[in-house]
Amino acid sequence: MGDQSFKGADVRSQQTNNCSSDSEAAMVGFLAANKGGRFPGLQHANHDLCGCEHKPPTPNVSTYNVSTSSLSAFYLKHLVGDRGTDCKYVGGLEVGALNHPAPVPDCARDGMLYVDQVGSSELHALYPELRNKSITSVQLLDDGNVLSQVPSASRGFLIASHVIEHMPHTLLAVESWLRVVRGGGIVLIRAPWKCISFDRSRPVTSWSHFMSDYHRGVDMDADVLWLEHLPEWTMSHLQHLCGTPGGTVGSGCAAHFSSWHSHFVDRVLNQNFMRRGGVHFHTWTQQSWLEFWWRAHRALGPKVPFRVQDVGVETLDDGATDLFAVLSRKHGS
Repeated sequence: MGDQSFKGADVRSQQTNNCSSDSEAAMVGFLAANKGGRFPGLQHANHDLCGCEHKPPTPNVSTYNVSTSSLSAFYLKHLVGDRGTDCKYVGGLEVGALNHPAPVPDCARDGMLYVDQVGSSELHALYPELRNKSITSVQLLDDGNVLSQVPSASRGFLIASHVIEHMPHTLLAVESWLRVVRGGGIVLIRAPWKCISFDRSRPVTSWSHFMSDYHRGVDMDADVLWLEHLPEWTMSHLQHLCGTPGGTVGSGCAAHFSSWHSHFVDRVLNQNFMRRGGVHFHTWTQQSWLEFWWRAHRALGPKVPFRVQDVGVETLDDGATDLFAVLSRKHGS
């Protein structure tokens, strides 16, 4: 590529639309239950209906890491590195910590700023299932897609752990996260791997979908944006509700799609569902995650120059598996 901003091979999409095994069963079962109708949520072209059988490209992709670690070790590695107990970055910001603030090393705790779209008391009301959990104290109210209240180049690092999938304007959010960190600062992102989550039966979000959301901008009608994504979220709910461990949503389960979709539409239009922000708008496989960052670097780099410092999939010591990316904003940008 001749560009060290993304250390690795010239990675282009290797996905196909040829589904197999349990992913194919999920799609066939759903479509059959809906009398052969078009799979909902495919308002944007070129989605891969499954994607979980595809493995990420490995030749010459030196940064695609497959590792086992702990969350604490992940943040220690990237915030401290070989500096012992002295952090390389200070003055951090975390978006949407809720009840799981990132376990950053002690040297990074001072000056941390916790940002969410609503305050701590309202978060308790929106998430009654967390009534016995401690919710991180919100210090700044702001939209994580734009961070309009955070000055540019004002933070040493930013953390978004299991937040990017909740951002309807994914690329705009990444651009905003890079904007608020200083030159040389980093953005640490973690996300669910679709293939082992309740998103398994959904289509893989295509790059054209991300770009469409980006170009329409944050000013588009929020109801419209949420309603567009609800069919796919309904599939995630059905997978969680009655799908098999292997990822199959059969005809009996899929028959409940219409009623659940109507339920979520009502919650968006008449209740506080959007303030809760619990929808997964988009999904990634290992392959599409790598492709996403390869393309994002080219789409956003001219506005906020950065390099993809690290990207991969990590199994944690508690058995959970996350996709991750570490972005470094270039000095002088």
